Amino acid sequence: MAPDPVYDRLEEAYQDAEALSYAAWERLDNAPKGTPPAVMRQLRADAERRAADLKAARAELEPYWIDGELHLYDSDNLRIHGVVVLLAHAGRVADPAPFAQTAADALCSANDWLWLSDAIRNYGSGRRREPVWLPLISALDGPDAPQQASAREACRTLAKAAKMPCDGDEDWTACADLIEEAAALARAAAGNGS
Repeated sequence: MAPDPVYDRLEEAYQDAEALSYAAWERLDNAPKGTPPAVMRQLRADAERRAADLKAARAELEPYWIDGELHLYDSDNLRIHGVVVLLAHAGRVADPAPFAQTAADALCSANDWLWLSDAIRNYGSGRRREPVWLPLISALDGPDAPQQASAREACRTLAKAAKMPCDGDEDWTACADLIEEAAALARAAAGNGS
């Protein structure tokens, strides 16, 4: 199976979260006897926060696994899921460029905004379902730096596109325009201008 750069970046983010979680629990477990209670509470809070981050990173990989097997087939729905997760990650890390660049490349490789317009608005066979990544949008946070802010704005723009109606050609092209705008924001988040 050919490598998938979006999945690879998500896996990298998962491994980072895993390492941070293990390190936080190790700091808590190895705190010297007699450590002040306030410090112990802080260590426990940090470990619990890192564990929650790890759980979220694991959940971001779940759509790629079906019946215990990894599926990296070229699915536009899966591509959009990965792009949003990468952009959300880019919006909260110190160096957003590699994550945002992978997201921008994945969006731009589709090379057909109208095709993605159908995919982002129609998440089911015959009926519309809400994308699993939409709840991510309400929890976006991170530094106010321009690149991270662009990554978060790209996520919000993709959410707007996903919520567009499917009533006619005007909606189809308006949704495609939003996806194109999100791609430009992703490129800006990667440091490639808008």
